[in-house]
Parts: sequence; C-alpha cells; structure tokens
Amino acid sequence: MLPNFLIVGGPRCGTTYLHQCLAEHPDIFMAGLSYSGDINFFNPGSEISAIQYYDRGLAWYEQLFEGRRNERAVGEKSAHYFADPEVPARLFAHVPDARLVVVIRDPIARAYSDFWYSRGKLPAGAGFVDACLSRTRYGRWLIPSGLYYESLQRYLTFFPTDRIHVVVNDFLQTRPRAELATLFGFLGVDSTFIPSCVDRKINGAVGPGNSIYRLRAVGHHLKMNHPAVFRALKRFPTTGLERAIGRRMTRRSADAAYPPMAPADRRRLVPYFAADTRQMGSYLSVDLDAMWHMSGTDDDTRDEP
Repeated sequence: MLPNFLIVGGPRCGTTYLHQCLAEHPDIFMAGLSYSGDINFFNPGSEISAIQYYDRGLAWYEQLFEGRRNERAVGEKSAHYFADPEVPARLFAHVPDARLVVVIRDPIARAYSDFWYSRGKLPAGAGFVDACLSRTRYGRWLIPSGLYYESLQRYLTFFPTDRIHVVVNDFLQTRPRAELATLFGFLGVDSTFIPSCVDRKINGAVGPGNSIYRLRAVGHHLKMNHPAVFRALKRFPTTGLERAIGRRMTRRSADAAYPPMAPADRRRLVPYFAADTRQMGSYLSVDLDAMWHMSGTDDDTRDEP
C-alpha cells in the first residue's frame, strides 16, 4: 500500500498541526514514525536529512501503511520533502498520481523558528543571520527552505497544478476551520469534519537540548531499530509511550517561546526572499509581499512558533 497524498512541507510552517488534524479524520489514514509524523523516506539523506531510509526499499516504506483499514485518503507527512531538489522525481517515480499538500509561512519567521528549533545542531553562539548565511549543513537550508516558489517549480515539472494544494499558514491561523474544510475537499473526504485539535498550538520550537526532544528522539530510535521493544513499551498501562510524549510536547509547545527577532536581522534577510515571495504570491493570487515583508510583524504560527 502506497499513499495517495503527502504533506511535503515546508518545515516549521504548520505541517505537524495539519498531520494531527488529518489523523483525526475518520476517512484519512496518516502514517508516521515519530510524534511529529515525519518519515523522510524520499529524502536522499544528504543536505536536508542525515537519515537514509530510501535505501531500505519500497517494501519498507509500504509497511508503514499496513495499519490502514478502509480510509479513502492515505497519506504521510515529511516537512523536508518540499525544499529537497531530489524528492519530486522520486515521488513521481513511485506515486505519480498522489495529491500533494504544501504549507507556507513568512519565510523569515520560518527561518527564525527553524533556527531556534535546530539551535542544538548549529555552531555554538551563532546568531540568527550568521546561521542563515553559514555554510554549515543546517545553515545551508535555513534560507532555501523558505524559497517556496523555487521549490514549487520543481514539483510542477512532474505534477499538474490541480494535484498540488498550497496552504498559507496565516490563513490557517485566522480561519482554521475553513482552511481544513478546503483541504478535506481537496483530499476527497468529508469537509464538514472538525478535528478536536483545531484550536490547539502543536509542536512549538522545543528543539535539541530539551529533555522532551531527547525523549522523543529515543522513541523514534526504538521504533525504527527495535520495533519489538517499542511495541512492548506501548503496551504499558499508560496510554502509550508515543502518545504520552506527544501530550507532553503539546503542553511544552503551548508555553514555548524564544526572543523576538531583531528588526535589523529581518531587514538583512528580506532581499533573500523578496523576489521568490512575489512570484509565489502571484501564483496564489495572494499579496504575500504585503502580508509578510511589509507588515513588519513576526507572529507565531498556530503549530510551530
């Protein structure tokens, strides 16, 4: 069994929130390897992700969907698919008829959130702008992950426009029910369903170095490399290891905070995103330039501040 839709990104844009909302829908099955759900199977394991699951083969990927019953929509979410230049061709080779969901937000706010979320993997003491412009493995993707139109063009080489649905995170914050209804319609399931998590903030920037992050990483490692142990842990009298971690993460996310971005840092980064943002706005018929670059605000997202 292969998915018939994928949430392909971008990271820190609201993908975990969507994953949670879609997973509640009775006619949607969502696969996932960790609390956040990311599988990263189609990533090459080079720049964006150090994980190389693709080499395990398609049979390994298919077994992640074995829990499916009679759900009409079967999907997965991997936020790093969108900006990875090798993923579109791989997706088309294996799931050419799949529907794709893209989530975007102010690219500078996205990079700032990613900076704090990934700060344990960045050089000690690195400032935000320095990290964005650095040649470290993670620094190289802080800016490209927010070049949405550039990434979209790679997907449009393989997939028609009517199979790619773009969600603007700003609208997901201000009108989540309407945005979810549209997305459910795109996936061909009941658009009147309202998930219980619709008004919750999920997966805040609690990054490496935090005890909950480390606990989640341990759970992921066990599930991937010691599945029997993981299944045994899930049979404990609690509600299950993964869900317990997820609830704790949700509570921590609600309180997660990092310092506001320095206005000077934002001004320095605007030129890196301005042209791409205008192109993406034109594609969507939404004035993203005014919404993001001219507003001067850095609001938190609903799911990933």
